[in-house]
Amino acid sequence: MLIDVKTTKQGADQGFHMSLAEVICAAETAGEYRIYRLHGLSDDGATLRISEDIREFARKLLDAHNNGMPEGVIADGFSIAADAAGLVWSDPITLRATDIDEPD
Repeated sequence: MLIDVKTTKQGADQGFHMSLAEVICAAETAGEYRIYRLHGLSDDGATLRISEDIREFARKLLDAHNNGMPEGVIADGFSIAADAAGLVWSDPITLRATDIDEPD
């Protein structure tokens, strides 16, 4: 399984960016490809949501990219809405920051 971590200080509805290289990797990998989405990131912690496997979603993006661009145009990334059709997320998991003792 491959994991891509995306972070934001914004809320769960904030979109995220995937590069063309990330989309190609997700579309072509043999194993699952999941996004770990950390949002509301602060010194106190964050909220984590984990996508289901996005390979099929990535294949659709790649197909639209490869067949929808005018000749000579290559887009190098995608801005993706958090609620884009085809993305399924886990229930939110609250992560709390704790003080970490620095080694001596």
